[in-house]
Amino acid sequence: MYQEPDNFYSLDSSKNIRIASPEQVGNFIGFSPNMEKLLFYRSSYHYKWGSKVVSVSGGPSFSPLAIDEVYSSHWLPDSKNMLVACSPNESEQPKYKIIPLGGGNSVEVKTDAKIDIQQAIGFSQDFTKYAFTVKRENGKRDLYVIPFSMQDATTVGSPKLIFEDWAGGAFNVTASWSPDGKKMALIHEGDIWIVPLEGGDPVKITDTPEVERWINWSPDGKLISYIFPSKQTGMLYTIPANGGISKVMYNGCEDGSIWSPDSKNIAVPSGNKLIILSMNGEKEKEIDIPNKLTIGNTSGLRYSPDGKYLAFIAYNEDEESIFMYSIEKNEFTHLAFENLNDYKMFLNWSPDGKWLSYNTYVEEKVRPEGVLWEADFKEIVKKIAK
Repeated sequence: MYQEPDNFYSLDSSKNIRIASPEQVGNFIGFSPNMEKLLFYRSSYHYKWGSKVVSVSGGPSFSPLAIDEVYSSHWLPDSKNMLVACSPNESEQPKYKIIPLGGGNSVEVKTDAKIDIQQAIGFSQDFTKYAFTVKRENGKRDLYVIPFSMQDATTVGSPKLIFEDWAGGAFNVTASWSPDGKKMALIHEGDIWIVPLEGGDPVKITDTPEVERWINWSPDGKLISYIFPSKQTGMLYTIPANGGISKVMYNGCEDGSIWSPDSKNIAVPSGNKLIILSMNGEKEKEIDIPNKLTIGNTSGLRYSPDGKYLAFIAYNEDEESIFMYSIEKNEFTHLAFENLNDYKMFLNWSPDGKWLSYNTYVEEKVRPEGVLWEADFKEIVKKIAK
């Protein structure tokens, strides 16, 4: 056998075997010196996924759901409620809940598709559809969409298979809903496909040797942006959503470009700068981020709903901060600075522009000390290699 993290490959049976260790044992970390024991370690620390909200007017952030692990969150149109994917701990399958920010009881969302949901893709922008995948034996996935009623907080109708044998990947990188919820853009085997959800066949709109990433519909639904990542730099392109010729927008962007609300501009992070581009690919504004705010890395770039501000997460040594930039006043505002050591991601504006939400990954000490476990290798092989 040869070993990868939590997996073994048996040369005798020619199959990959995953080790599912009990939660109290922790994670597999290696072999004993004589190679007769498997070693597992459970740290005294626990990394917890969470969700926080901060006012753009300033003040400390708060956690609308402080108990459960929160893996994703989305604002509802009223800006008073959030739809979150959460679970009591990492070992349980996440469930969706509607959380009122002003307090009160949460509402559990039902996603009963009568099919074994193995990976949730999430909800369309108008919350009328829910997408999920089912894994095939060949490792690829079948993508399904089912109607959803936000008023009743449940899926309705039957799931519809919209794409077979999808190569998959991180859904925030390889999938994007159209603004009207009637189509999805997918990256399949390196190219972009447009998938109609109400009849019709998927259409491939790119055919390149490169691998597209970070696809994103323009708010008016007419264009799709995407990035060719590389070790040196990233090339930002746009292409008509109904197919056509791709246009180079910018050479040197990092992951995560964002459309302006009126679809007339794209903002991209590039080193310690934020670049606002016109649809001709020309720089309309080049924003220098002061060195005291960041060491040159940013993420989570987002336009405010009125298009007057940009929010982003900046990294400075071991600290992570959220900043808001006024395009009109050329001013930076520091937000959520009461905790600089938590890992921040998935920044989003509330529809009314008064709040910013973000997810966190926080290290918490939950046990007095770490514990090392061992298991007999030959005994494990007999049980799992049958």
